Amino acid sequence: MCRYLLTFVLALLIGLATSQASAADARIIYVKADARGANNGTSWANAYTSLQTALAAATSDTEIWVAMGTYLPTTGASRRATFHLKNGVALYGGFRGHETARDQRNWIAYQTILNGDIGLRGIRDDNVYHVVMSSDNDATAVLDGFTITDGNATGADWYSRGGGMLNVNGGPTVRNCTFTGNQAIDGGGMLNYTSSPTVIQSVFRGNTATNGGGMYNAFGSHSTVINALFIGNTAHSWGGGMHNYTECNPTLVNVVFSGNQAQWGGAFTCYGLCGARIVNATFSWNRATSQGGALYNVYAASPTVHNSILWANFDPPGEGIYVDGSSVIQISHSLVDGGWPGAGNLDADPLFEDTDGADDVPGTADDDLRLQRDSPALDIGDNAAVPADTMDLDRDGDLTEPLPRDLDGVPRFACVRCSAPPAPGTLPRVDLGAYERQSFRLALYFPLALAR
Repeated sequence: MCRYLLTFVLALLIGLATSQASAADARIIYVKADARGANNGTSWANAYTSLQTALAAATSDTEIWVAMGTYLPTTGASRRATFHLKNGVALYGGFRGHETARDQRNWIAYQTILNGDIGLRGIRDDNVYHVVMSSDNDATAVLDGFTITDGNATGADWYSRGGGMLNVNGGPTVRNCTFTGNQAIDGGGMLNYTSSPTVIQSVFRGNTATNGGGMYNAFGSHSTVINALFIGNTAHSWGGGMHNYTECNPTLVNVVFSGNQAQWGGAFTCYGLCGARIVNATFSWNRATSQGGALYNVYAASPTVHNSILWANFDPPGEGIYVDGSSVIQISHSLVDGGWPGAGNLDADPLFEDTDGADDVPGTADDDLRLQRDSPALDIGDNAAVPADTMDLDRDGDLTEPLPRDLDGVPRFACVRCSAPPAPGTLPRVDLGAYERQSFRLALYFPLALAR
C-alpha cells in the first residue's frame, strides 16, 4: 500500500509542475471585481472588473484568471446576455487576487460566482436565459473553478434550454464547477445539443427543469462526465439527474446520483437509441413518481453499467430500474437492490458510511456514500471495465493506464480485504461505486470532497 501512496503523491507533484508550466506559456488576463488600478487586465492591481470585458479582449492561447466575487453577464436588463466561451481561451476562477501561479487558487474557499440574477434579486422572471454558453467550441474552450447559478431558460426555442450552461455543436471542457439553483424547460444545470463536453470534478445540485434537472444530452451528444455529483436535482417529467434523448452515448465514471427526482427516471434516463456507459457510479435515494427510481430506459436504449451500486432508489412499482420491451440493459459486477442478472452482480446492503448524514435526511448533500471497511462491495469489481486515463487526469504521462483515482481523488485500486497482495504487475480489484475504500486516511486537500 505504501507503494500506491508514494505513486499518488508523486503524481500530484508532477501534475503541479505540468500545470504551472502550461500556465507560463499562455497570456494571462486578470479580472477582479474590486480592482482599483488601470483596469486593463495586465495584473491583479490593474485587473478588469468585468469578466465580459476580459472575454472580449481575449484571443487564442489566453488564460483569464478571475478573483473571488460575483460576476453578472450584463449590467443591463437583456435576458439574452451570457458569458460566451471562446476557443483557445481558458477561464479559471477561485483566486483570492494575489496569486502568481494557477495552482495557488482555491475555488472552494474563494468562490467565483457567475450569476444570472441581473434584475430584481430573487425574482427569476428577469434572470438571463443561460449564464454560460458555448457554440461551435472545442476542448480548448475551458471553464474551470466557478459556481454557475440563477440561470432561467424558460422562454421559447433556444431560450428554453440550458439555464446554467447551453452547449451547441461542440465539446468544451468544464472542470471544478458547481451548477446550482438553475432552471429551464430542458436542462436546468446544463443542456448539450449535438455537443459533447468533457465535465470533470464538478457538482450539479438543486437544479430544476421539465426534462433533465441536472444535465440534458440531446441529439447525438456524447458527454464525458468523470468525478461528479448529481444531488437534489428535479425534473417534472424526464431525468431528475440526467436525461439523454435520441442517439446520445454519454460516458460516466466515478459519479454519484443521490436525492434526484422525476416522474420517469429519478436519477437517469436513456430515451431513444441511447447507449450510455456507466462505470463506478453510486445511485442512492433517487425517486421516480412513475417508473425508474434510478434508471429509466425506453425506445431501443442499450446502456451498460459496471462496478456500480444501485441501492435504495424508489418508484411505485418498487423496481428501481425500468427497461421497456425494445431496450436492453447490461449490468455486471454491480450491487443492485433486489438483484439483477449479470456476471458478478450481488444483492446486499452496501454499508455506506452514513446513509442519511448529519441532517438525518437521506438523499441530501451531507450523506456519506463511501463504503465501510466491512462493505460487501469492496475488492470485487472488474478492472477491465475501468476506462483508460486518455486525458491524463493525473498528469503522469500515461494515457493507457486505467483511470487511477476515485471521486475523492485517492488511488482507485486499493487492497483493503485482499487475502494476499496482488501479483506483480497487476492491480488489486476495484471497489464498486464512486469511492474506493482506502486502508489509510489521507490528510490531503481534495476540493470535490469538500464541495459536497
